[in-house]
Amino acid sequence: MNVTFRAGVITPQTQDNQPKTTESKTTNVTSTLNPTKPADVLVDKNYGSLQVKHMKVAFKGLPAPLPKGGPSLGEKITGLFDILKSNEVILVGKNMRNAFKDLETHLDEIDKAKKKTLSPFRKVIKKIFFVEDKNIEHTMGFTKNGTDREFTNMSSKIHFINDAKTKEQYFIKPNDTIYLSPNDSLRTPEGNILNFDANTKSIPNKIKEEYAKIIDMTEETEPTIKQINKRNLKRYTADPSKAKKAIMFSDVGGMNDAIQQMKEVIVYPIKHPEVKSPKNMNKAILLEGPPGTGKSLLGEATANESQAYYRYIKGSELDSKFVGESEANVRAVVDEARQNQPAIIFIDEIDAVAQKRDGNSDTYGKKVLNTWLAEISESEKRGDDIYFIAATNNKNSLDPAMTRAGRFGQVIHVGLPDENGVKQIFDIHRKGMPFDEKFNVEKYSKELHKRKASGSDIASAVEDAERFAKRREGIYEKLDNGTYKPDDMKKLRIKDEDFDLALVQLENRKKLEAEQLKNNDLASEIAEYRALNKERREEIEKLKAQQTERNKPRPQIGFNADRYKDQRM
Repeated sequence: MNVTFRAGVITPQTQDNQPKTTESKTTNVTSTLNPTKPADVLVDKNYGSLQVKHMKVAFKGLPAPLPKGGPSLGEKITGLFDILKSNEVILVGKNMRNAFKDLETHLDEIDKAKKKTLSPFRKVIKKIFFVEDKNIEHTMGFTKNGTDREFTNMSSKIHFINDAKTKEQYFIKPNDTIYLSPNDSLRTPEGNILNFDANTKSIPNKIKEEYAKIIDMTEETEPTIKQINKRNLKRYTADPSKAKKAIMFSDVGGMNDAIQQMKEVIVYPIKHPEVKSPKNMNKAILLEGPPGTGKSLLGEATANESQAYYRYIKGSELDSKFVGESEANVRAVVDEARQNQPAIIFIDEIDAVAQKRDGNSDTYGKKVLNTWLAEISESEKRGDDIYFIAATNNKNSLDPAMTRAGRFGQVIHVGLPDENGVKQIFDIHRKGMPFDEKFNVEKYSKELHKRKASGSDIASAVEDAERFAKRREGIYEKLDNGTYKPDDMKKLRIKDEDFDLALVQLENRKKLEAEQLKNNDLASEIAEYRALNKERREEIEKLKAQQTERNKPRPQIGFNADRYKDQRM
């Protein structure tokens, strides 16, 4: 007969599952199945050593004892699966450093591919269980989706799954994921076999403590998850009337000519493809002019007017200390734009990566510039609907190859606004601000123009004027002593005297900027002077070396009479 142990309860069974007892053939029985009539099937000796005679014993519901050499790799993974949660993963590999690198590479490869949703590792990972095995050459990943168990191949070689039900063999390509059924086995490229026996359960706690290194990232990920959830919820709960208005051409003042050129080169071809030139050239514009004149504002307005995908980057943003990564960053930006056409890429401070290529240029700058030029040329050849806008404060520092036709050959000067432009910009920035009804707009528009104010200068002056109005009305003082009320802000008005103080602030700021520019120019002149002196010194040393070479005695050719002077005498 069979005896089944369930949570410590002993129940005798026959083949038809009916209880059955037999006459006793063993004496000194201390524990029996029937307290009134001893049975011959169980002897309890030494308080816990169970010996079973004439029967088969099955243990169900209790963990099987670990083998002497410890659990196999398959048993370790099976045990970890029992305690694994949705945001936790298992990595198996030769060492942890390489395993994490393989995981990072796997995520990069998935992002490059179109099948981005197929990897179970594209989620927030709170905990990693790393199982080290010196026999495993390639990293393996295991995850849990509800009750389903999954295997992900993070190597560059094919793995195989032997299906326990169908007895068929399936192969798993690199970066692919497959479900694991009970009793399946996994074969690695090295020939290692991992058996996932559903009837054999290793002890999870022992495995967790002794056979797996735990990397718990819960504290780092939880705040980020909360922040993302709050931000996403605000998108649906925020008051639409208070949402930030998209910047359009009507919000950009003082550059009517530049706006018209942006319409002709970018906006109209995107919105009305039939007007686009079949040559597919001049799809890149260079905005050049003093800082603060609204070049980046114009780029954003162009994207909003054309309803195109917009990517804003700074030239220095693509820099990397790792060899080849900066060029890869450039290609990644363009590839992302190709997937979201029509697209506009705005490169601010492009002089950081597109300076003139000469003998003194560093190798890094040359490689990044060459990558940009290659991508722009490739976009032109492919007929991509991608437009490039670059901004610089110093056009003369750019490499000529960057500004030729077909690249950034379309140059638009964005200078300081004229008096009418200042008035337009001033009106834009005064919207929504509590200016007094008697405020003299004409007077201060002329004052701003007299001081050669740029668009950013005007915006700062308006903000400073509001701050001075708050100070005059005692808002900050009330905040300090705790007497402030929200109604105090409703009474706030910006007056002429507040803007006078803002103009003084503007003048001080411009003086400081002028001093910094002067110092920068001086430093640039000193650097040029030193470079020139170095070149001259090198030339002088070269001339000296040539003169020394010329002054060396030349070897005599032919008969030397002095050698035979003594012989003649």
